[in-house]
Amino acid sequence: MVPGIILFEAIENQDDRDFMESLYKRYYKMLFYKARNYCQDPETAEDIVHDAFEKLIQKIPLLRSFDCCRIRAYLVSTVRNTAITKSAKWK
Repeated sequence: MVPGIILFEAIENQDDRDFMESLYKRYYKMLFYKARNYCQDPETAEDIVHDAFEKLIQKIPLLRSFDCCRIRAYLVSTVRNTAITKSAKWK
């Protein structure tokens, strides 16, 4: 199992679960490196991406309405905002 995929087990609708898993697999590496722009610790970057995907679960209908370019931008924005929120808590 891909790390982080267990996060989606709570999604009841199988189509939604498959959709989120495919986004995770497709964009994880890019989002991880974006998160590393905000922290140097790889584990913290993983946590940022994980927390971002937790938030994104609530946005599945919105994400489904986007084309692939807009999905990518939305994911990057979510990771950025999650990282900024986490870094504010560290200070």
